[in-house]
Amino acid sequence: MIATLRGGGLSSRDASWAADTLTYYVVGHTIEEQLAASLPDGGTSATARLTEAVDPHRHPHLHAALAHVPAPHHEEHFSYGLGLVIAGIRGGST
Repeated sequence: MIATLRGGGLSSRDASWAADTLTYYVVGHTIEEQLAASLPDGGTSATARLTEAVDPHRHPHLHAALAHVPAPHHEEHFSYGLGLVIAGIRGGST
């Protein structure tokens, strides 16, 4: 992965850190999916508890986004996040 990123023009440091970032994203998403799959009801009760706990008046933005928050996330969610990470890598280092 580092060689590919270096071939794309990144410095050794940026290629190494970008590879770490990609790895952390993939591993984190995988852990979240495994955790949700291990729940007895697939996470349905956890989603219900979260929905009940969010006060729409105190947290209107989170409340409006609740349908997109609970795990497990669909493949589309993973692809979206991966696209954000890759776009950031393409955008260059900070």
